[in-house]
Amino acid sequence: MEKIRIIGLKVSSEIADPKQIQPVFTMYGNIIRTRLGLHEEEGETGKRFGIILMELVGDEEQFDALQARLESIEGVSVQSMDF
Repeated sequence: MEKIRIIGLKVSSEIADPKQIQPVFTMYGNIIRTRLGLHEEEGETGKRFGIILMELVGDEEQFDALQARLESIEGVSVQSMDF
């Protein structure tokens, strides 16, 4: 049975270079089945941040590699769940 992982990324407004994220998505595009981007604002501070939800299918080693690459980007936090 194919493995499925859902990962959520919070991209803060303090990210050094948001353009670092897209090449990682492209590199692992073969395991990304679904991607959804949401934009939020933090209450009274007015700081903006983004939430990206992704459904991954395939190899658990690739899931881990993708997640590690994303976690290495300053200003990005990642959480996941496996099925």
